[in-house]
Amino acid sequence: MKITHLNNSFLMIEAGGTRLLCDPWAGVANEGGWHSFPEYDPDALYAFMRSADAAYISHIHADHFDPALLKASGVLDKPFIIKDFTTKTLKNRLLRLGAARVIELTGLTRFDFGGLSLSIVPQMTSNSSGFEDQIDYDLDTSLIVHGDGLTLFNQVDNPLSLDNYRTVRDYIERTYGALDAACLMTGAASGYPQHFVNIDRRAEQAAVIARSLDKFSAIIDVLQPRLYIPAGGTYIIPGRFAPLNRWVAQPDFPALHQRLNGRAQAFDIEGGFCLNLSDLTLSQLLSPLPQSKAEAVKAHACDPYPHDDFDDSDVDAAALDALFADAYARYSARMAQGGVVIGQTVTFILHERLRVDADGVPSDDIIGRFTLSDHRAEGHALNIHLDRKLFIKGLSGRSNWNQLLSLALFERTPNLYLPTVDFSLNYLVCAPPPAG
Repeated sequence: MKITHLNNSFLMIEAGGTRLLCDPWAGVANEGGWHSFPEYDPDALYAFMRSADAAYISHIHADHFDPALLKASGVLDKPFIIKDFTTKTLKNRLLRLGAARVIELTGLTRFDFGGLSLSIVPQMTSNSSGFEDQIDYDLDTSLIVHGDGLTLFNQVDNPLSLDNYRTVRDYIERTYGALDAACLMTGAASGYPQHFVNIDRRAEQAAVIARSLDKFSAIIDVLQPRLYIPAGGTYIIPGRFAPLNRWVAQPDFPALHQRLNGRAQAFDIEGGFCLNLSDLTLSQLLSPLPQSKAEAVKAHACDPYPHDDFDDSDVDAAALDALFADAYARYSARMAQGGVVIGQTVTFILHERLRVDADGVPSDDIIGRFTLSDHRAEGHALNIHLDRKLFIKGLSGRSNWNQLLSLALFERTPNLYLPTVDFSLNYLVCAPPPAG
């Protein structure tokens, strides 16, 4: 079995003469709030992708499902392997994009494809912190790949708990035998702490990294892989938010290697390197553009965001009030229907063109405020700073709230993470999201 890692969760897995492309992403995601790194020459990247026999898409987030790249690279004639999600959004979007075949797999069942045996691991919890959440999401997945007598577990972004990892380990042992390699994401693939303005971001960055290293160590104890490959949660922040890059909470490879303490061999192959799991030899199948991460951040610091060109001239103050009222009424009905309690008073603080200075301080161009006034929680507040244009796109369903909040700044009092609040905002839309 051979594994090539390009960036983030973008892998190519090869065994038994079959090549599987995993979560290809290149360019921007999340309304332009994330940019892939490393970067590659497009023609070389497309040729590499076309050598695959099939593609696995773990979930619908934009740094995993990249329609523009799938179309430009010419891989839509390949079979696409996804979970049989309750909501068929990912399947429908793939078919509308032009995918010739979409294969839906039930979670934790074995599926043979060419020289590979595959099992999809469904999402079992909504967040990796183990916090209780009142809104269940069938969203993320992980992948188990067996071929050439070897087994790989690719976590992707799936927020599995330690109990979930025990379930995965037991399934692998029953179905495939010993686990040879694990691709695991560490750190915070989220806006915390860099997007939070009323905290000590440097201290919180260190705390998040320390917690993620502890969790990483515990996962290694559970899975007991022979080999470890860091994969997932890597990106740069372009544009007006570029100064926030310094607080992204990602442990570096030396820290991960040290925490392993000999329990597994570690290989950092991001950047187009290929690891042969049989003899542990390395080669480079695709070379990235010659630039460091710091150089890439500088190169993209002046990038515009897609919503900058969004025309909101037809939405005056009265129209925005009506748009918010409609979306909030639908939101309230959905929360009442599910008996969901919102544990923070959420206020949206609108800016003309939100930006941060070199110290991460937000601009003072505030032009409006909207509060979820019927869902107040005494002493618990979440202020969300974002552009007026983004607020309109979220309310009108032109953009997904989870993605557009990558270009928001937050003030949380007290500094307490409540996943239900974050996930609930996906229902703050003036019309039901389209089925596909």
